[in-house]
Amino acid sequence: MTKEELETVLRTLDIWVIVFGILVAIGVTGEAIVGYFHFRKSGQLQRLQAAENLGQQGEIERLRNQTGQVMERAAKAEERAAEANKAAEEERLARLKIEERLAPRRLTAEQIHFLQTKLGRFAGQPIQISYLVGDVESQTYASEFAEALGPIGWQVGMGPPNMFNFAGLAIRVQDPTEVPEAAEEMAKVIEATGITVQRTHTPNKVQINGNRPSRSFDLWVSKKGGSIVVARGPMPLQIPRISEIASGAGVDGMSDEELVAAAVEFARAMREFEASNQAQLANEWRADNQPILPGSYRFVFEEFRVRAIQIRDELLRRSGADRATTFALDADTLAGPSPIADAANYLDELAKKLSTSRK
Repeated sequence: MTKEELETVLRTLDIWVIVFGILVAIGVTGEAIVGYFHFRKSGQLQRLQAAENLGQQGEIERLRNQTGQVMERAAKAEERAAEANKAAEEERLARLKIEERLAPRRLTAEQIHFLQTKLGRFAGQPIQISYLVGDVESQTYASEFAEALGPIGWQVGMGPPNMFNFAGLAIRVQDPTEVPEAAEEMAKVIEATGITVQRTHTPNKVQINGNRPSRSFDLWVSKKGGSIVVARGPMPLQIPRISEIASGAGVDGMSDEELVAAAVEFARAMREFEASNQAQLANEWRADNQPILPGSYRFVFEEFRVRAIQIRDELLRRSGADRATTFALDADTLAGPSPIADAANYLDELAKKLSTSRK
């Protein structure tokens, strides 16, 4: 290539260098301008995003507050509904109690079957059923018991209407220390059906069959309701002091004077024992098929009875007096208002006769 050609090429390249330099300058300037605008717009975008985020957080907080308020209102609504349901249930139960209190008592078929099944083995057992005077409901209820017991062979007697100082049912016996087995079993069977029964005794009614107390007892049907049932059991007894001669010496070896003195002392102790232990007697309840517990009223009475019979028989033999019957000694029963005192008074009478006959 010639010199002129080279110079022409170089001039052309110089022109392109200048052109590309200008283009580079324009690019750098454009990059700076575009970078500047990018920076500004990026800042605007960040501010917009930050504002939008704040708006979203505010909306979330607002929605959260609304949700809390809705849940609180729902909880209060549930609480009011629960209170309303509780009030309705209490009202229903109160109404049922009123209806139950007003509804007449009746023996259900299941209760009748249970009574007959459990008490059938006491066929021939005498019982007197009494109801509250002037109370039709108790009279009807008493009749249902009579109708349940009759078919299983019980000897049921309907007593006249009576005045009672309790509510509900009661088994009444004449001697709480010698309760007929059938009476205690009947009380247990009635209780097993869910019916409360009181156990009581009254001293104003005494029934004797020969030389044994009657097995009869009473079922008292009072007005509807319940009374407090007191648990029974032996209580500490007050035992009077008795001399060895009066309590244990052989009566056949005594002189008349000694026998009379022993009889009078022993009779006094018998009366004192009965008078001092009425609460203990009223608290005892022993079925006649159960053992006699040491320290019980019945246990002490049996000890008195054995010695009293020894003294009585010796007084009769020596005095020649006619023999009289006493419930405590001859029928072995504590029925009546004062059975032990009655026997003690009889010993006093025999002792007086012996003392008089020897003068």
